[in-house]
Amino acid sequence: MTYPKISIYISFLLSFFFGFAFTLYSQQPTFTLDNPITTTSQCAKDGSIKAIVKTKTPTDFIFEYALTPEYPNAPIFPNQSTPLFEFLPAGKYTLTVIGHDPHKLRNDIVRKNEHVVVQGNYQEMLADYVPAYSRASYTTCATGQISIQIQRGRPPYRYEITKAPNPSYIGRSGVLAKAGTITLQEDDYPAGMYQFTVSDACSYTKTISFNLGELTELPKFRYENSNLFTAYAPYNTAVSNEYSCDKPLVKILFDNKTRNNRDLMKTINAGLFEIGIAKPGEQPTSWTTFKYESEYPVSIAPYKLSDYYNTRGKLQVYVRLRRCHNIIYTSPAQFSSPTLENPQITNSANCGYKTITIAPNKLSSGLFCYPLTLTALKDDGSKQIIYGPITINKPGDKSAIIEIPIGTKYKIDVKDANGVQRASYQGEAKGYFNQLGSKKDYCDGWQINFVPDLVSTCSPVKVDIIEEGSTIPIKSYTFTSATHQLSPRLLYNKNYIFHAYLENNPLISYKEIKNNYKSQQKPQLDRITYQISNTPNLAIVSVRELSADPKILRLYRNNELIAETDSKGQTAASFNNIQLPPGNYRIEIIDPICGNSEIPFMAKGGYELKNFSLTTSINCHGGKVTPSGVICFEGKPQPNNTVFRILSFSPSNPSVSAAIDTRLYRAGEVIQLPNDGDYVISAHWEQTYDRRFPEYSLLGSETFQVKREPLGLSQLDTWAYTCNKRSIGHILVKGKGGTLPYRYELWDKNNTKKLEDATYELGTNDVAHFEYGAAGEQYTLHIIDDCTNFIQAITIADYETYNIGSTPRRVLCIGDVIELHAVRLPNYTWKDPQGHVLSHNQDCTITDAQISNSGKYTIEVTMPYCSTPIKGEVDIQVVPCLAPINPHLMNKAM
Repeated sequence: MTYPKISIYISFLLSFFFGFAFTLYSQQPTFTLDNPITTTSQCAKDGSIKAIVKTKTPTDFIFEYALTPEYPNAPIFPNQSTPLFEFLPAGKYTLTVIGHDPHKLRNDIVRKNEHVVVQGNYQEMLADYVPAYSRASYTTCATGQISIQIQRGRPPYRYEITKAPNPSYIGRSGVLAKAGTITLQEDDYPAGMYQFTVSDACSYTKTISFNLGELTELPKFRYENSNLFTAYAPYNTAVSNEYSCDKPLVKILFDNKTRNNRDLMKTINAGLFEIGIAKPGEQPTSWTTFKYESEYPVSIAPYKLSDYYNTRGKLQVYVRLRRCHNIIYTSPAQFSSPTLENPQITNSANCGYKTITIAPNKLSSGLFCYPLTLTALKDDGSKQIIYGPITINKPGDKSAIIEIPIGTKYKIDVKDANGVQRASYQGEAKGYFNQLGSKKDYCDGWQINFVPDLVSTCSPVKVDIIEEGSTIPIKSYTFTSATHQLSPRLLYNKNYIFHAYLENNPLISYKEIKNNYKSQQKPQLDRITYQISNTPNLAIVSVRELSADPKILRLYRNNELIAETDSKGQTAASFNNIQLPPGNYRIEIIDPICGNSEIPFMAKGGYELKNFSLTTSINCHGGKVTPSGVICFEGKPQPNNTVFRILSFSPSNPSVSAAIDTRLYRAGEVIQLPNDGDYVISAHWEQTYDRRFPEYSLLGSETFQVKREPLGLSQLDTWAYTCNKRSIGHILVKGKGGTLPYRYELWDKNNTKKLEDATYELGTNDVAHFEYGAAGEQYTLHIIDDCTNFIQAITIADYETYNIGSTPRRVLCIGDVIELHAVRLPNYTWKDPQGHVLSHNQDCTITDAQISNSGKYTIEVTMPYCSTPIKGEVDIQVVPCLAPINPHLMNKAM
């Protein structure tokens, strides 16, 4: 048989085949992936990913590349045979490389790079026209400016005009380095419709269309004529220095219509307007650009200011656009003839001189031709120069300071650069006397406290007081300092010469006439001023025309002294904070020098709060109060001036805010009070009421408390009983706390059913009465108010079988205290064993008990709605203490 040989042969073939297969498997080619190379997406989609494949035998594979986005709404990328994926948006991707066997003898090998990131944050460009930063244009003169806003995208940006009102502007373009709001450099765009294309570095293009507005108004000035010109720019020294006789400063302030025209103001601020001055019909020889409200030096050459003082219409102010000279606005120009205000006169540091200060830049009106020359001359016809000449070269120069001897009459001439006198000032360098306070009037004369101003620079200074018409001084003084001295008493209706001079230089002197022309008046009532106060009719009574001597003033009402005061040497006095109700009064003035006098007067009465009261109640939300009352003035009610408010609040609960309602209420109006606590309600005079200072108008206040008690049962007024065991039950109930009124209901024992036939009557003292049920039955009482419901279980008692009286000890020793007690009932009548009434209280005691006190004590109670009283009894036995039986043990046994 040949089977064994065949088996050996087959075994050999199988061994050869599997060995060869194992060798092939162990030598199968493979590949790996490194991190791919990526480039950033600078625009919408220009990033890239390149796969990096590593293998020892590249020819063993045919590679296929796949790219899968890891973000939503992504495009689909077809598989490709090259490793580079281009034109990719920013985002995450999965890169897959599949290695195919060229001979198709092996399975495919798949490798992946997950979460491959293509960087980039490009957002599509936004572009728009910005009218707020653009500028309208005049129709006949292209002065417009265009602003556009670019956001996002990638710089640089390029714009190009594709449509314009003037074809010559089509094709104008430019490059912008960055995004933002950009005002195009050109400022010569005409008004009309435009279309721009704007593109970024990624070639993303946006088209914007807009209308550039038309401007028709020209600048108008707030002031014209002489008010348009000045010689001094207070905040710009450089401009002031440019002022000259042929170059005044134009003070430009625009009228409101110009200020409110935003496009016109943009055109002005861009420096597109200029101003000039010339005769009507002529062109100015020079123009000055203006941009803001300020002072501008404007030439009027070949003319001078001095040639046109106080002339109107001979010169014109011209305003035009710099690049279009045919657009002109005119305004009349007028130059006021310059004058000087009164110079400032002060004491000089030099003894016997006055200093006169002149500052043309501040005190002058009109326009000077500088330099100015100031000369001080004697004003006595001699024209002798006292001081000067002094030169002021320009408006900003320092003030001119001129020294004039005291007592000298002078004239100061001001001449301009042409030698023409433009101003003058005449006066006298006078000294004067400083007076401290007012004149002091007495019944026999008057006095003043005085000091000569000369003493501030000279010392000593002599002063003589001489009656006019005399040469003999009434009194002489010497001053070495600026301390006031008191004159003697001088007579009314006479002139007195106060003469100040230097003893060592009599040329330095001055005089002043002083007098007091008046008829000596009697004291008079000045006024009665009633005060707004908690105190009714509180007033201040003032008296005037008193002499300066001290005196006593007394105020009487019906010959009763009510106040006294002292004038303390003043010519007026007052009685402060006194009650002055309507009536007749008199003021007695005790004056030992001038004689006593009286001032009778009648007072009408002041502020008085009458019938002030509060009506309060409690509700579910707190409380409410209704004020009433009226403020009277001069005895008449003033309801229209009477108001009330919550003045203060102290909450019962510390966690509650103490804030209050400060609104004003009239009498009869309800004030809501939301929280428990102490309130103060006040009455005020509305005419002087100030919410910040309510106390200034306060005439009265009342304090009251809001305290909400919980709804409950009044135990002293609540009963449930029968008159006898066969009669119907009587249920008496009264609520307390909560909010009135109450409603009462009777429910069954389990509080599940309202007993509809159990109606009640409201008796005296607001006690509700139900006639229902029988002795021993139980019910549920409901007490209801507007806010809540109170529930109480009750049982109807049978007092006929219940002894209502009791005692802690029935057997007592002689001398002990008998104690009798009763259950709580509406009323009581205790009687002793002999039938005498002992007490009507619930409890009754008898001290020092004797054997005669032994017996039955009875108690009777008359219950409402019962015809016979309820009775009870207590048996008391009093025994001698020497008895062999201990009565206390007997009580226990019993």
